[in-house]
Amino acid sequence: MKIIGINYLSEASVCLLVNGSIINAISEERINRTKNWHGLPRKTIDLILKKNNLKAKNIDYFVTCGLSSITKDMPNKYAISKKIAKIENSKLKKKINLALAGGVFANVKLNQKIKDLKNIKDIFVFPNMGDGGLAVGCAQLCYYNKTKKIPKKINNVYFGYGFSDKETINTIKKNKLNFYKSKFIEKEIAKFLVEDKVVAHFNSSMEFGPRALGNRSILCSARDPAINKTLNKKLGRTEFMPFAPIILDKFSKDYLNINNVLDSYKYMTITCNCKPLMISKAPASVHVDKTVRPQIVSQKENRRLYKILSEYYKLIGVPVLINTSFNMHEEPIVFTPEDAIRAFLDGNLDYLIINNFVIQK
Repeated sequence: MKIIGINYLSEASVCLLVNGSIINAISEERINRTKNWHGLPRKTIDLILKKNNLKAKNIDYFVTCGLSSITKDMPNKYAISKKIAKIENSKLKKKINLALAGGVFANVKLNQKIKDLKNIKDIFVFPNMGDGGLAVGCAQLCYYNKTKKIPKKINNVYFGYGFSDKETINTIKKNKLNFYKSKFIEKEIAKFLVEDKVVAHFNSSMEFGPRALGNRSILCSARDPAINKTLNKKLGRTEFMPFAPIILDKFSKDYLNINNVLDSYKYMTITCNCKPLMISKAPASVHVDKTVRPQIVSQKENRRLYKILSEYYKLIGVPVLINTSFNMHEEPIVFTPEDAIRAFLDGNLDYLIINNFVIQK
């Protein structure tokens, strides 16, 4: 069964669901380059159909999200506070698991507070928690209503597309930039990062949602807190925007005050308290309240990012890097090599990596 879910509210988006599994999920803003674009995401629908060799007649159901969220049931601070109080005061005999979605749950501190409630065993925050995620929700709901089967659990959010070496080379040459192809790309990236260079990293399929999780990311060392001011200035961002750390899963409990590696820790959707190692070894990623918003990286979910962190750790003994989204302020995260090159040049970054190509100005 093939279902296309369409969200036309803020951050219009499209999801292709096949037999309960997400094949693609992409926001229109990544293609038309207009932040938080709303309306019918025609370009994304056309792209998904084309990339999957499908026509509209091959889709069993086209579904859209409703407009009820505009007129009622809109989550706000007061409503969430009431819900938290209800959970706290409940007389549950055992702890419960809680799934969260909606733009209010982009508040990572709120999510930590909910997780720490006495009656909560585990929480999961959908990685594209705002309106953009509605395309997935309506497709999954349609699948359940038609089959009475639960849709497949997501294991990552790399639901976009990558670009071939041929496409990449053509774009680099068009922009007249110096480049070479590396045989040991992860080692080279780690070396640049140890030298305190800022590396824009573009590889494989694009992430779905507001967080860059390694494939459309800017990476740098977390050793010097001054990098926050430097990088924010390069990208035209305001100073209050903190940067998040990525960390190898096998070291996460040494640096973070966590009991288990929750799914939410893989998607930068929740903060957690730091242990002394994080504060001393990666201070650039630590908030003023001694928390961080981590992405815990496993080899299974992102082999390339895991290798970069591993090579960096071999060189310097720290399994943590800064990861921020690859975009200029108030622009969508980059989608194509052309987008990447423009942001790389506008941000005056040190290196751009696309697939296995190393690009310099």
